[in-house]
Amino acid sequence: MKNLNLTGGLVFSQRVLLELPKQGVSREDAYKIVQRNAMKVWEEIQQGKPTVNEKGESLYLNHLLSDEELRSKLSEEQIRECFNYDYYTKNVDAIFKRVFEK
Repeated sequence: MKNLNLTGGLVFSQRVLLELPKQGVSREDAYKIVQRNAMKVWEEIQQGKPTVNEKGESLYLNHLLSDEELRSKLSEEQIRECFNYDYYTKNVDAIFKRVFEK
């Protein structure tokens, strides 16, 4: 988790990018929204800004939640769901079981 937090939440950009077209946003516009916010985070990380706030929320999540264009397309709940680690770890037990049973 520590390594993932070092990205400032940028690892979740793909999920946001995939969610926007489900809400009727063109892929091109979705990319612009995601990229705009990702670049802000990348610049802040390069400047040494902490990658998470005191609540443990990532820089990227904070930027997305304050992006008016994005908020007109996705609710806070939809945005936060894109940052759910369970999406990426849901099959870990099955994978370990398959690997170590051999």
